[in-house]
Amino acid sequence: SDRLIQSTEGVDVKYAHCCNPILGDTIQGHLTRRGLIVHRIRCHNLLHEQHLHPENIMPLQWKADDV
Repeated sequence: SDRLIQSTEGVDVKYAHCCNPILGDTIQGHLTRRGLIVHRIRCHNLLHEQHLHPENIMPLQWKADDV
């Protein structure tokens, strides 16, 4: 889980190296076998995965008290 992102308790959260999301960015998650990968919403890799496997993409939000 990740203390900065809402509703990720019990999930292994990683930040994508392709787009390096930071606190305050609009983000989405890509659910993989390795856990939940956090991407910026306009990341080309995320958009590609969203096209191929939309069922593995989920909306994410930063926790309000950290933004």
